Amino acid sequence: MCRYACDLRPMLKVMTGDKLDLTEKPFNYSDLNVYYLRDLGDPLALPVDVEILNGLDKMVKHFIDNGTRTLELNMKKGDPNSFYDFRFATLFWLAAIHDPEMPSYLELISYGEKMNPYSELIKCMIGKQSRYAAGPLVVGMVQKFGSKLLTKDFFDKWNKTRANLHRLLGNNGVLLCPISSEVGKFFL
Repeated sequence: MCRYACDLRPMLKVMTGDKLDLTEKPFNYSDLNVYYLRDLGDPLALPVDVEILNGLDKMVKHFIDNGTRTLELNMKKGDPNSFYDFRFATLFWLAAIHDPEMPSYLELISYGEKMNPYSELIKCMIGKQSRYAAGPLVVGMVQKFGSKLLTKDFFDKWNKTRANLHRLLGNNGVLLCPISSEVGKFFL
């Protein structure tokens, strides 16, 4: 994982060795379509940090300055061309990992062992030693109970939104969207 785009090339060089040609080649920005969202409007997420929004603005400006067709996605409710349903991004992710044929998220993080996610979460919150972090436990509990709330209408909405996104992006589209509301921590 990289914090800055300038770190991608050296990281990929280390990971792939000679298997990937990483020589710099000119890039034709005019062939690219860039779409962006400043905020998903997800009711389950925190507002996006100003530093992330400033970074997004810099990226958008870079693409515009280089001749890329750049457009902010419409998030208006009721508009047939709107991506308003993106506000359910967290629930869409949970729907994507909900597959009755696959092990649950809690089974995956416990390596198939039986565990009580509630007692493990309490251990995390009061500072007692727990084998699990609070975040994955909460995701597992939400998946467990949330999957019961995911109706056919919800899956239809998810499939429609996914199809609209594929149609929009095509073969030359990029979507810039903050996936976290907080800036990543800096590590030395």
